[in-house]
Amino acid sequence: MARRAKTPGLPASKVPKPGPATTSAHDRHGRPVRVGTRVRVIEIADSLRDRLASNEWSELQTMLGEVFEVYEVDEYGWAWVEKQWLTESGDCDYSHCLALASHEMEVV
Repeated sequence: MARRAKTPGLPASKVPKPGPATTSAHDRHGRPVRVGTRVRVIEIADSLRDRLASNEWSELQTMLGEVFEVYEVDEYGWAWVEKQWLTESGDCDYSHCLALASHEMEVV
């Protein structure tokens, strides 16, 4: 699942919800993931490719291998991370938020 600021995304009713609700998240090795945990993005779901413009898909691909701090773990166990693209003055131009399943991340 991905969200991009300053661009329209999928309506909330169209965002897929994975399985039953849970209160915790884990990485691909079973290590716990909480808000503030630093994780490396290992995979990005191919299913997003069909839902995003090609430039947005390319931007998401730049997140592969990078390390981010988890800012939210939602009720479905997805760990949310964000990448910002900054202007020359250092202000946020736009960002992508990405929800990661266990197999898509590892704790660093």
